[in-house]
Amino acid sequence: MIRQLAIFTKAAIALGLLCSALPAAAQNFPTKPVHIVMPYPAGGSTDLFLRLLSAKMQESTGQSWLVESKPGGAGIIATVSVKNAAPDGYTILLATSNVANTLLMYKKADYKVEDFAPVSLIASGPLAMSVSKSVAANNVSELITYIKANPGKVNYASLGAGGTPHLLAIMLQQHASLQMVEIPYKGAAPALQALMAGEVQIYFDSAPSSLAQLKAGNIKIFGMTSEERMKAAPDIPTLKEQGIPLTAVPWFGLWVPAATPKPVIAAIHRETVKAVASSDYQTRVIGAAQVPISSASPEEFQAYMARQAEAWAKVIKPLNLTLD
Repeated sequence: MIRQLAIFTKAAIALGLLCSALPAAAQNFPTKPVHIVMPYPAGGSTDLFLRLLSAKMQESTGQSWLVESKPGGAGIIATVSVKNAAPDGYTILLATSNVANTLLMYKKADYKVEDFAPVSLIASGPLAMSVSKSVAANNVSELITYIKANPGKVNYASLGAGGTPHLLAIMLQQHASLQMVEIPYKGAAPALQALMAGEVQIYFDSAPSSLAQLKAGNIKIFGMTSEERMKAAPDIPTLKEQGIPLTAVPWFGLWVPAATPKPVIAAIHRETVKAVASSDYQTRVIGAAQVPISSASPEEFQAYMARQAEAWAKVIKPLNLTLD
């Protein structure tokens, strides 16, 4: 009995020392390089503002914040890699609405939301219905007429089954009774290149990259998926105001493995809020037709995600999409 009590006492002391060390560890976080895993190829608009965010965090902490690109599998590859990482705050996932929506469609996604702890939002923004210059149409109505006249001959780019560009294309098909062919790409940059080359005719792209190509005269944009017209592009109408019920504003945020200590999550959240509030980040993201936004707390981000999941479920479930 005495021996058992001694063992119990030693264990209790060890646990107490561990718990007391957590705040100090969080206060000093980070003490080594931090890796932010991104489910997209390098070079896209998301990569650009994520690297600026990481640069601001590096300035603040004096430690490297490295962006790693792990594209493919509709975000599953990157997501699972972070799920399996050590829960110490040094491996962070760039989570997106795509990553969360995947769970509404895939039978076996190899992860669930509960495998992660949310940290904060970092940005949000609508998509642009971008169209190849080779298409003989100048607005959404003419585009629908063109597709109906060429059933099964019009291609649209996706970033994998279940991603937002894929979902929006399916919603357009169902709304207007169209027949199109999906061409999947591993990232936004190659998908946009394919659109400019005429390999695909439609791509629901992030607003920043498509607006740049529109300005360069390389593509057309027929509408935005936002509720209201964007300040960065006031002359481009929303799809909603053109009678097409396609409204979606993807979000971007940071997740860590679920077992990450709360004090460490709080430390990452503080650095995220500071980086998002910086004038450099604000200017870059707003100029890229996105909205820089951070969560007041990890709990607020959790509640935001729950509301978004509920809204997307109402969109996805009627589509009867089941993916392997």
